[in-house]
Amino acid sequence: MKRKDELKIDALYVSSVDDLKNIQDTSYYYELTNDIDLSGINWVPVEFNGVLNGNGYSIKNMTYIGEIPETGMGLFSTLSGVVCNLTVDNAFVMSSSKGEYYDNSHALIAENNDGVVLNCTINSSSIISMLDGNIAGFVGHNTGLIRGCVNNADISGRRASGIVGDIYGYSRVDRCVNNGNITASRHACGIVESEQTSGYYIKNCINNGSITSELTACAISIVPRTPTIDCLNTGTVKGGVSAGVGGENKGCLNIGDIAGDNDSPAYYSYDADSKNVVRTICTVDQLNSKEFYTETLGWDEEIWDFSELDFENGKYPKLKMD
Repeated sequence: MKRKDELKIDALYVSSVDDLKNIQDTSYYYELTNDIDLSGINWVPVEFNGVLNGNGYSIKNMTYIGEIPETGMGLFSTLSGVVCNLTVDNAFVMSSSKGEYYDNSHALIAENNDGVVLNCTINSSSIISMLDGNIAGFVGHNTGLIRGCVNNADISGRRASGIVGDIYGYSRVDRCVNNGNITASRHACGIVESEQTSGYYIKNCINNGSITSELTACAISIVPRTPTIDCLNTGTVKGGVSAGVGGENKGCLNIGDIAGDNDSPAYYSYDADSKNVVRTICTVDQLNSKEFYTETLGWDEEIWDFSELDFENGKYPKLKMD
């Protein structure tokens, strides 16, 4: 591990498994210089409050099979710093329902996050959980910021979600995309699955994955009374008891197939007087018009790309990632 003296900052290069193991609970700036392969490595998550910049490189072949320990199954047990520009590739997790921590929420980046996860991606991965707690792509318990992250992993468990498990306090989930198939016996959600309600929001997120549950399935979030703002669902959502977009919707759009909903596409707005969410059917002409998104829904043109709208050919608004 080499110090990055030429930048005159207290920074360290990470180029090997040993370098990655030596990341500690410090305020250093770490930077990947190449992909790192964890094949055959018994990775033990650590607490981290520094900065890890993946530089677009990948941590590959992280594998965990069996009983989940207190530290979790991801890269970090608790993240109070920043992880950015990192890809987790070809991870495989199969967790047991046994053990003292079976009801905790777990994920591939961190079990607990009160820091920042920025512009990270999960590719070609699979998470299968028998835990009672939530299993998610990036973060188990979140009180921090998750922004610009994309999940391409398939995830299944009793409670499962593409981006975040439980959110508390002043959590922010912004500009995130789920493309993975999410399957659960209790609750399944594309972005966030949590039964906590507090001062947080889910904003500018997209679910493209198939969301299936024996009980409740939601495209974005299961959380009631949670501001779910300017989000898009294009995926199939099927719940044994109920299915929907989820949350306290404002400016959200569903153009996917939600079980029991034969009137999609439709958009949602929040009526402050009645404190109810109002659902309105969309036309194809509206869906092919930039003004519909910017004026009717109030989506930000600095955040959303409307350059290739063609609803009948499956071309929808896209997020502009940083």
